[in-house]
Amino acid sequence: MDYNPAEELIKIYEQTLVDKNNSEHRDYKVFHPSSWGACVRKTAFQYLNYPSVDTLEPRVLRIFDTGRSLEDRVRGFMIQNNIIYGKWKCLICGHVAGEDEDIGILKPEYCPGCQKENSNENPILKYEEITLSSKEYNFRGSCDGIIVVNNDKHVLEIKSINENNFSNYLIKPKTEHYIQINIYMWLSGVPRGIIYYENKNDQSLKLFNVNIDFALIEQIKKQAMSLVKILSKGEVPEIPCSKNRQCYACRYCGYKKHCW
Repeated sequence: MDYNPAEELIKIYEQTLVDKNNSEHRDYKVFHPSSWGACVRKTAFQYLNYPSVDTLEPRVLRIFDTGRSLEDRVRGFMIQNNIIYGKWKCLICGHVAGEDEDIGILKPEYCPGCQKENSNENPILKYEEITLSSKEYNFRGSCDGIIVVNNDKHVLEIKSINENNFSNYLIKPKTEHYIQINIYMWLSGVPRGIIYYENKNDQSLKLFNVNIDFALIEQIKKQAMSLVKILSKGEVPEIPCSKNRQCYACRYCGYKKHCW
């Protein structure tokens, strides 16, 4: 045998992830809630199509893939228990139930298009994420779910986290996740949220209830409008005072050559 089957398997898997990543288009002409808590200057570079030296190595792509798998698993039990709002595409006739509703609908018992029954044993309706947006403030994104618990709606964000951060630092939601879920609560009109953290090492859980922070939302609105004005001139914001060339985010940023 002149080749290593294990190495070939790794190559196939990693190439699949690379091809998938290359085929996914992310629209940087809008502001994404998932990245708003990071660097606003990076957001500007992406919006203005500055060249980036970002090349995501296969290990990083596997991390992203693991996160998506977690989201699919958690959403799976919510779909089974019919506690998640969304759009529901019929695999038989193509009709999409709930597409005209701002936050979608709970899973129907049958397809409104072809009238075929939908059940956990014979599912014909496929869950699709809802898109939340604000044209005025240029935000658009999809949260991990809007769920109902004890008759109350909650925005859901699902996060995986390593053992060190889970056990030693996670006593409240991470700042960037708190900002992200607040934007989704604002865009959806659902004033309550839950951030779900799962330990990558042993699947331990920590969940945090979050109520919308109206003061934070007003701050985000002002920041967004300010950035829109700056971008309209083809300019970028100043380097945030919290950033420096040695900080983790800047050392590994694909746009650092434009700053330092």
